[in-house]
Amino acid sequence: MRVITAPARMERREKAENAFARLAEVPPERLAAFLDARLGEKLSVNAEQAPRLAAANLAHAKRLHELAAADDGVRAKARALRQANDLHEADLRAILTPEQFARYQEMKAQLREALEAGATDRP
Repeated sequence: MRVITAPARMERREKAENAFARLAEVPPERLAAFLDARLGEKLSVNAEQAPRLAAANLAHAKRLHELAAADDGVRAKARALRQANDLHEADLRAILTPEQFARYQEMKAQLREALEAGATDRP
């Protein structure tokens, strides 16, 4: 069992607040374009999938921007972020082939590892 001390908890909260503040500064169109390029390239999206993926990414980026800019606390934003990511993942599952979706999940796991290690690939 891992024990988190008050200073560590405060540091995590501050990092989360800073991350949400940075996300709120990124225009949704810029974030969606980043997702389009990244996912399109890494998943070999075809011409039929591209417009559907772009629409899903823009809707997701708008949700993220709204929740990041909200006056809610960090915990409420984190819950909303999980829900937004779940919705986006459901959209992607409907757009991508099973092989592409499996590669997407691999990418997501790699990004999570990189974030935990402190490295980021920001738009």
